[in-house]
Amino acid sequence: MKVRVIPCGDVVNNSEAMAIDRLKGQLGNLATPPGWDSDDEWILLTNLAFSVTHQFQSDDIDIVVIGPPGVRVVEVKHWFVGWCDANRNLVEQEADKLTNKARKIGTTLRRVAADLPRVDGTILLTRQPSKVRKLVERGQVRGVSLFSLNQWKEVIGFEGPRIFSSSQVRSLAKSLGPKIAVRLEGSLRRLAGYVNLEQQTPKDERFHRIYRGSHPTRRDKVILHLYDLSATDEAKAEARARREAEALQRLQLYPWAPRILDSFQDAPGYAGEMSFFTIVDPAAPTLKVRNGDKEWSPSARVLFAREAVRALSELHNAGDADDALVHRNLTPHTILVRYDNTPIFTGFDRTRIPSDISVASSNLPDDNTEAWTAPEVVAQGLSAADQRSDIYSLCICLSGLFAGQTDAVSTAAIEILAAGQDSKPDERCKLAELERSLSKLLGDSVAPPPAPPARFWTEDQIVRFHGRDYRIVSRLGSGGIGTTFKVVELDRTSQEELGTYVAKIVHDGDTGRRVLKSYSLARSHLGRQDGLSPIFEVAREWQENEFVSLLGWIDGTPLSEFTGVF
Repeated sequence: MKVRVIPCGDVVNNSEAMAIDRLKGQLGNLATPPGWDSDDEWILLTNLAFSVTHQFQSDDIDIVVIGPPGVRVVEVKHWFVGWCDANRNLVEQEADKLTNKARKIGTTLRRVAADLPRVDGTILLTRQPSKVRKLVERGQVRGVSLFSLNQWKEVIGFEGPRIFSSSQVRSLAKSLGPKIAVRLEGSLRRLAGYVNLEQQTPKDERFHRIYRGSHPTRRDKVILHLYDLSATDEAKAEARARREAEALQRLQLYPWAPRILDSFQDAPGYAGEMSFFTIVDPAAPTLKVRNGDKEWSPSARVLFAREAVRALSELHNAGDADDALVHRNLTPHTILVRYDNTPIFTGFDRTRIPSDISVASSNLPDDNTEAWTAPEVVAQGLSAADQRSDIYSLCICLSGLFAGQTDAVSTAAIEILAAGQDSKPDERCKLAELERSLSKLLGDSVAPPPAPPARFWTEDQIVRFHGRDYRIVSRLGSGGIGTTFKVVELDRTSQEELGTYVAKIVHDGDTGRRVLKSYSLARSHLGRQDGLSPIFEVAREWQENEFVSLLGWIDGTPLSEFTGVF
């Protein structure tokens, strides 16, 4: 039979992709039933954002199946018996929500086809049919039937009598299809109350996806870690998903660990299928990016190397005496450089935490990390990694800061770090020895390095402007002209927060002076209005690493965030 799949949005998880492929494949392989026309077809609207009225936020519908027998609203779930028993209330809530969605679809379509039969909602379970058989046999939940993949005909009502012609099916689909299909390749745009999500991991990575995003009103930047439990059949999938969040939870008291914002939990609307947690985005450059800063002096790089060694020592000591904590993923991409020349460690998804049952610990490192991975881990997999292999990876990463430099400080630093890169784990020096050697190289008194250029500013950095102190909350945006920050003014005595502002930086001198003149001319004309941000301060002259202007902060959500939602 003819079958057409119309994606109205992005597939959220592997479970949905599996269900869509199954329905499309099975329908496409069937012959036209007796009494039906040869041009009869089925249309599947997937990931549809639908609302009866524009006064309320849209419902997210996994699949709307429209065919000759009628219309079905299909919700895709990766549930299993044990989870449903433990979360009975959630199961019933999902069933009620599905019934409400089906009712809205039916109400809308009857304006086009008055003789439309009842529109039912069904739940399609994507685990192996043998694993959900008992769940299916229990019968309906709040009037909603549950089916396995083998029962795909029951899911879409295939056995019903032919009511609609091919032209009517297309007409029904057009009445539901969005006028604008907002599709950004391979990534979600909204989840769990966060917007502007931009995927950082490869497009083909399904189990663990990382997004950068922001809060819709506060505009605070976050990093969202999303785990699709339906993308794998391994028994310990949830334990593997929890690994990074649990590792970070143990390290929240350390300044080199990212701050957790939302703890590990079910993604809204995907209980038992998808989980997530978020951390505050420090907006700090990676070691690889900061290494390109020619103003970063050799002595400042040595100071950073010593702080990174101290941080790794604290990480190793954070575990139990008999069961050490090991990072297992130190690369120039997972080590960040704060404004104060101290490190932030990220990439804890491979971390071995105390009392953790090994999860995928035999996996070999991928090609992207092999250059910084200890030889024994390259040969045997992550199960061979211990604190000595962390030392190897850190020394390799830090050595890159001094590569190609001929000054005495850089040459001495390379020699010190080489002691941690021996191919034999037992021959590598200890972290305490590395710290002593780097401290000796720095000397007794080390002057704090100057603040980095504005393009490397990060959260919590204090910037002085017109005699007042402002703390950076987050980076709002950056482009070819400059960078915008959300900042709060601090009382210099009590450190009390006095107000929130938007600070502008312009990188180029000629452009900066033109922008400065524009702000100066506009300043007197902008009163305090709901939709306009007042200009409170303007710099006296352009400076590369100084605010050009300070604008008022207005709470609210930009209208663009609601595109495709209402």
